[in-house]
This record gives sequence, structure tokens and C-alpha cells, in this order.
Amino acid sequence: MLSPFILLTGDSVFIRVKRGAAQQNPRKYILDDQELQRVSALARIELEDAKAELQRAQKAADAIEKRVVSGGDEVADDDEDNDAWVE
Repeated sequence: MLSPFILLTGDSVFIRVKRGAAQQNPRKYILDDQELQRVSALARIELEDAKAELQRAQKAADAIEKRVVSGGDEVADDDEDNDAWVE
């Protein structure tokens, strides 16, 4: 099954499907305000999760850079920090 790319911008929704994968008789969907709010809430949650993951990655990169600059080991044995990345 294909996973199309969905982009929500303002009042419009764009769906990009791989060439040749479109249906001959496509299904029509009517998006009411409630469904649009639900999709928007899900996208907001995913965005917040991505921001949190980016912040964790930046902190980890900063910590590695500090160790390299200070002459410490480039790779640390911080099992606690590594476990935080496993979800």
C-alpha cells in the first residue's frame, strides 16, 4: 500500500501520490470542520514530537562537541542517555 504525502496549508489540502498509482475512479471525501480539526491536532502532535526529538539531538551533539573540544573521549559510556533515545 502506498503512503501518500499529505500537506495541510491554510484552507487547502494537497495529496501527492506516486505517478501511475492514482485510481481510475477516485473516492471523494468530504472533510467537515471536525475531521479537519482532528487531522490538524494529529499533525500538531507529530510536530511537537519532532521538535522535542530535535532538541534532544542538539543537546547530545553539543555534549559530544564539548567533550571533543575539551580533549575528552569522543564517545562516552552514558547508557542512561542512550536509553532515552530508545522508544
